[in-house]
This record gives sequence, structure tokens and C-alpha cells, in this order.
Amino acid sequence: MSRVLIRFAGEGSGVGELSWGQQEIWRAVRRYGNSLSLGGVTGLPGGITVAEVAAGFGFLIGRHQALRTRLTFDEHGHVRQVVADRGEIGLEIVDVGEAGDGEGDGFGADQAKAADAVFARLSATDFDYEREWPVRIAVIRHGVAVTHMVAVYFHLTLDQSGLNALVADLANRDPVTGLATRLVTGTPPLGQAAYQGTAAARQQSVTALRYWERMLRSIPAQRFRTTTADHDSGHRGVGRDSVGAQGTGHHRAGRYVDAHFTSPAVRAALPLIAARSRTGTASVLLAAYAVALARVTGRNPSVARVVVGNRFRPGFADSVSTVNQPGLCVIDVTGIGFEDAIARAARASMNAYKHAYYDPARRDELVEAIARERGEEIDLSCFFNDRRGPDVDSSVAGVLPTAAAAQAVRDLRRDSTLRWIAEVEQSGERLFVHVEDDPDGVLFKTRADTRYFSSAELEELLRGVEAVLVEAVEDAKAATAVG
Repeated sequence: MSRVLIRFAGEGSGVGELSWGQQEIWRAVRRYGNSLSLGGVTGLPGGITVAEVAAGFGFLIGRHQALRTRLTFDEHGHVRQVVADRGEIGLEIVDVGEAGDGEGDGFGADQAKAADAVFARLSATDFDYEREWPVRIAVIRHGVAVTHMVAVYFHLTLDQSGLNALVADLANRDPVTGLATRLVTGTPPLGQAAYQGTAAARQQSVTALRYWERMLRSIPAQRFRTTTADHDSGHRGVGRDSVGAQGTGHHRAGRYVDAHFTSPAVRAALPLIAARSRTGTASVLLAAYAVALARVTGRNPSVARVVVGNRFRPGFADSVSTVNQPGLCVIDVTGIGFEDAIARAARASMNAYKHAYYDPARRDELVEAIARERGEEIDLSCFFNDRRGPDVDSSVAGVLPTAAAAQAVRDLRRDSTLRWIAEVEQSGERLFVHVEDDPDGVLFKTRADTRYFSSAELEELLRGVEAVLVEAVEDAKAATAVG
């Protein structure tokens, strides 16, 4: 293994407060106790050299202040961001030789295996927030050609959409001269923080938090029926771990449980129901989640903090930064049909998105003040993050459910899989559900705190979302069955 240095320089530097999006991530970093890293492995076409990778990263780091940002802390622990206008960063090179030649740290000719191992190693250690640049870079090299690139980013630097914007910006580098072909258009974090200190931004925050106040005074304080001690309850041996009703139920002891549920039935059902209800699949999926959650917890209205990208706001669309903030989504699903639940989910999500741009410190103060008034903790540790791709509704138009289609959706339930990933003793939310695209169906990546939401309840929730949607395809007048 060897290293080369990448030198970079760019416009914009200084010290400033964290932006609202950065503050949200910093709160999560403190709650979870780790850097919440993003990134991954990218296979590269033939002929790419180390020098070309280094030049590309030097271009991107120079262009985007977020990648030149470190943190500073005062004697009271208050955190601010420090943006440098120049510096250098190491690029790690891992050489992987031919099979059996003894090179490449024992990986032989398996460059992909080596890349995955390097990504796991670089992700395993928290960033040094004050002294380390917020990106770690490595390449896998076979001979003189680079086969894979590995990048790990501190989440406070960018969110997934910010990472997408970073990758897209590489196309704005002239391959011959190495110079930029267009100016940076997205507002950097320092600029965001500066605006958020203005009277106009503070008024936006006040308006958003008035909505939060109305919701906080109206919802049940607790999200879950009872606390549980799942690791002592015997649920660990009953999880499905492959297809249908079969599974090993193998688990390791720990307070938090991670599960991945993949459903081809959900993927097939969503566009059918969306076409009939003349809405998007996001509203259909959110409604199904709200119904399933209410059935499992016995709490209504269903409450979830939805992750809002805020990319629709001026200057944020192409910003390499983190601008996500949680919106508060409240959906009453009692005693109505599922079509009505979809309409309510659409309205609730629109309100949540509209009011998800605010000062996190003022939000925390508001939650604490209303909790004191009510004399009980208000549990908001329940998140839903639909991060499917932008083309998820491309198949909606003109497709309506038929009896044959309903039967086909029901048959697909046999191919659903539930995998218990890990159980670990680390910080997390009480319930967090991510939704993603997957070749085999809609993928739910979940984590639950088993003191509040057992693994059996987690399985009931995931299969419940699927069941709600399958029933809705079959019956346009399906009821939510929530009392």
C-alpha cells in the first residue's frame, strides 16, 4: 500500500456557524456516537490511472467548500465550521496483483473484494473532526490501471443528494485542460449559514415551527404501546431469513436490530394504486406505512418524521452540502378507506415538506417546552425516509388494477424476503425505516430499538405495509381497519 498527495485550492474560506442541515447531522452524530459516513465503491473503466483519479478529486475538492471543511470547538463545546482555501489530502493506493502471485494483501486478482475491504476499513473509524478533511479516498490498482475507486465522506459534509451533485459536477471538468467548464451554482454551507442568520430566514423558521407546535399539541405523546426487552423475550428465534415463511432466525445479542425486507409485491402494487387514486407512489407508500404502524402500535394518528431533502429551495438543487431536515408528518387513519388515507398522506406530507426548513435549536426548545406543559415526554424517535429514485412514478400513467393484476401481486408475496442483518449495542432512533429501489423489489432497510419496538413488531410492520397494499390492489374500497 502506498499514498500520493492531492493538492487542492478553491474559492471561499472562513469560519462560521453550522447551517441548519449541518446542525441536524451534528445532533445525530452526537446521539449515535459515530460519523455516519457516506460513500461507496465505484468500478472504473479500463485505462484510468492514479494521476487521473487524483486530478479529478483535486478538481472537486477545490470546487466545493464542503470538502474543505473541518470543525472547531470552543471551551463550552460550541461547534463551528472552518473552510480552508487550499490544502492537501492523501490518496491511498492498494495494489492487487495476479491470482497466486502473492501481491495485493492476499486478495489475488479479486479487485472488487479488495475494494470492499478497503471501504469497510475506511468506514470503520470516526473522522477526526478538527484535523482531518471530511473525505477519505483510495484506489485499487492492477498493474498501472485503476480498477476501483473508494470514497468515504463525513455525513456532515453532504447528504445523498449532495453526493449525487458532487459526482455530476465531475462532468464540468475539461479532460484536456483540467479547468472548469461552468461555475458552481449550489449555495455552499457557509453561504447557507449566513443566510439562515438573517431576519428573512428566522421568519421562515418561526412559520415552520408554528406548524410543529400545532402538531405537537395534538398528537399522542408516545409512539409505541409499551417498552420491551426484546433480547429477553424470545422473539429472536422466529425471524424469517430467506423467502416466504422459512428462515434461520440467527441473531447476535444487542439492543438494536437491523432488518432488510425486500418486496416485489410492493413494487408491483404501488403504480397500480397510484394510477387509480391519481397520485404518486410516495403518497401511497406513506399511507400504507401509516396504516401498518397504527395497527402495530395502537397509536393514532400515525406520526413519523419524514426526511425532507429541501432541494427545491433556491440555491440548494446542486449544492454539495447537507440540507436534509426532518418534517413532522401526522396522518389520521382511523375508520376510513385506504383511498382516503392516501389523500390524507398526500396532504400531511405536503405540510411536512413545507415546514421542514427551520432552526433545529429552536425546534428542540419547542419540543421540550410542550413536553413540560403536557407533563410527559413527546417521543419523536420514529423516522420514515423514502429515498427511491426520481423515476419511481414512470410506470404509473395509464395502468389500472385488474383482477388478474391483483392476483399477480398477491402471488408475488411468496418472493418477499426478510433478512436480519445485525444486532448491536449502539445508539440509534427507536424506529427508522429507509425505503430504496432494489432489483428484486422495494427494499426496506430498518433499525429498531428493541426496548421500544421488538423484532417481532418490526416484522409485523414490514409485512403489514405489504399486506395493506396487496389488499388495496384487490379492493378499491379497502378499509384501514384502524379503530
